[in-house]
Amino acid sequence: MRVLILLLIFALPAAAAPATRRDVDILAPDGIALKATYFAAVRPGPAVLLMHMCITTRTSWEPVAQQLSAAGISALTIDNRGFGESGGPRFDPDAPEVQRHLNQLAYTRLQDGDNDEAVELFKLNIEAYSTSANAQDSLADGYAARGQNDLALAAEQKCLDLLPADRMNDQFKAALRQAAEQKIATLKAKSSGPAPSAKSGSSVQRLARKLSQVSPQAVDHLPPNGAIARG
Repeated sequence: MRVLILLLIFALPAAAAPATRRDVDILAPDGIALKATYFAAVRPGPAVLLMHMCITTRTSWEPVAQQLSAAGISALTIDNRGFGESGGPRFDPDAPEVQRHLNQLAYTRLQDGDNDEAVELFKLNIEAYSTSANAQDSLADGYAARGQNDLALAAEQKCLDLLPADRMNDQFKAALRQAAEQKIATLKAKSSGPAPSAKSGSSVQRLARKLSQVSPQAVDHLPPNGAIARG
């Protein structure tokens, strides 16, 4: 009985202070009107934003929003773009502009010198668009900025592998193929390193002369063409 009385006492303020509900319009930067409902708490305090699932609308959160408001937490429920009373088209994860926006964000980080975050954003794009040749080419740029030439080379090669089946237009495909092939050539040149200089060749020759003075037979065990073998 005592527990029941205590529960009733704590419940009375909530019952005496019903949620104040108000529908509001939110204008997106591109001019699309989004519909929302604001559940204001009686006193100033924390607030939460409640986003609905893909197949529902903001009304699915109404019971929760009312309880939060009664408990002193203001809540805003909103219809996603293209859902409920909100305007505009629904979000399409396969739309090319989604991939492009994420790519642009990654390149912005790259230009700011934040190579690690740029690479993570490029990887995120690949997770979302695993068949995109352009996403692989962008990841290669991120790896190259970090000096990871082997990973950059692998990503560029993956770009070429995905290119034939990619849905981009033929003009962009041709430009991307040319850029990827040029990057691959540059990366392979860096990996192979500079050709042995005349100075290093003369050092091998000096070593051979010294060995011949100690033991003529030792010269026969030198690698051909003056190359130094490594185990």
